[in-house]
Amino acid sequence: MVRHVVEKIKSGELELAVHQQQAALQQELARLGLADADASVDEATTSQVRQAEANFSEARIRLDRTKKLTAEGVVSNQALDEQQARYDVADASLRSSRETVRNIRATIAARKAADAVAGARG
Repeated sequence: MVRHVVEKIKSGELELAVHQQQAALQQELARLGLADADASVDEATTSQVRQAEANFSEARIRLDRTKKLTAEGVVSNQALDEQQARYDVADASLRSSRETVRNIRATIAARKAADAVAGARG
């Protein structure tokens, strides 16, 4: 009888763990804007990366313009330094966004594998 109770508790714990893994997987999918775990993830299409790319593109254009105006003596070196800093921040943000998407993809793959293993046990 005790063994039966222990097995029932372990089964319940396993079921809870499976549900937790499934919920965590859904969270990661939502972060990427996906509804299906089997959908392919193109980092360039995620809103996070697209926004970072737009910010980076704007920062690059402004930096190029500021360099030209600084060379012509119209804009100060301080303005150029400030624009360079904005560009560097935008570049770092874009790299970080891409890395975040790669990490989420890896997390999704790991959670799918854990879900499959837990499902096979249950």
